[in-house]
Amino acid sequence: MKLRAAMSVVAVTAMGAIGLGTGVAGASGGSTQYFTGIQTSIDGPQTVVAAGPIAATGTDQQVGAHRDNFVFPDGVVTIRHEALTHSQSFDQRTCVGKFSETGTYSLIHGTGAYAHVTGSGKYKFLGIFAGCDKNEPPTSVSFVIQAHGPITLGS
Repeated sequence: MKLRAAMSVVAVTAMGAIGLGTGVAGASGGSTQYFTGIQTSIDGPQTVVAAGPIAATGTDQQVGAHRDNFVFPDGVVTIRHEALTHSQSFDQRTCVGKFSETGTYSLIHGTGAYAHVTGSGKYKFLGIFAGCDKNEPPTSVSFVIQAHGPITLGS
């Protein structure tokens, strides 16, 4: 089923949206970081908005089933993420499906301005998609991730 495979790929890719932005707004102390990820195309880029010690916008590059690189002008952050719960439903009458997931993440490596970043947290993911042909990608999608947790920028 291409639709289910596409949703799995999107879910893993969407996890990258909990990445980091381009600005370093705080010192090296630990603070809460908030991340919002948004994607509106099955093949489109994942946009990440970071608020907290890091305040900026960037994109995600999936590098494995549980790892993503967040590439920004000021550096790259690698995260590891792990799903704890997930659910999926599909209404054949309306051709609308929903996918939700919760999990944890850890910031495991950084370069540039994020060379010494550490942190971890929790995320929630919600995906809504439309399309009646299970052998084709969805005709429209909306994926949103909300994540937060403590972060230390280090020095």
